Amino acid sequence: MAKTKKTIREKINKNFGKKIKIKTNRAAAKRFKITGSGEIMAVKANKSHLLYKKSRARKRRITGWEKLEGRNKLQAMRLLGLRG
Repeated sequence: MAKTKKTIREKINKNFGKKIKIKTNRAAAKRFKITGSGEIMAVKANKSHLLYKKSRARKRRITGWEKLEGRNKLQAMRLLGLRG
């Protein structure tokens, strides 16, 4: 079997043509959850400080997780390695 000549690009880049592994952003992995149906959940914002000026009702509303949608969901998917 005849050996084919390598192109300049192949000589320079040893990983040329190989599939690259996508790494998960570890900071994002700690902040998001993926549900069984594939939705991405994130903790609601504004619950970490300055709570004395927020009403009880407002603090209750911002407790828990919310479903990400739109551009935020796409960004989270990229960070989690779900989308190239």
